[in-house]
Amino acid sequence: GPLVAGYLERLGRTLRPVADDAVDGTVACEALARIYAMLGEQDAAIDRLEMLLSVPSLLSRQLLQLDPAWSPLREHPRFERLVH
Repeated sequence: GPLVAGYLERLGRTLRPVADDAVDGTVACEALARIYAMLGEQDAAIDRLEMLLSVPSLLSRQLLQLDPAWSPLREHPRFERLVH
């Protein structure tokens, strides 16, 4: 719910930002996206995935299609556009 989303957003701001640390920042951002996906916060998860795909990171469109962690997002129109 909103309480969990607010907590996660604050947590995301305390993790190393991508601008400060390209490696740890993208790993932390992906972890946050995974948590959002697990909690059903689809738009918040996809927001982070879009950002991750716009910068050099270990994440790829192919991994998004294969990794079961992203299954809760698979039918979301934004996710479909993101992986195709």
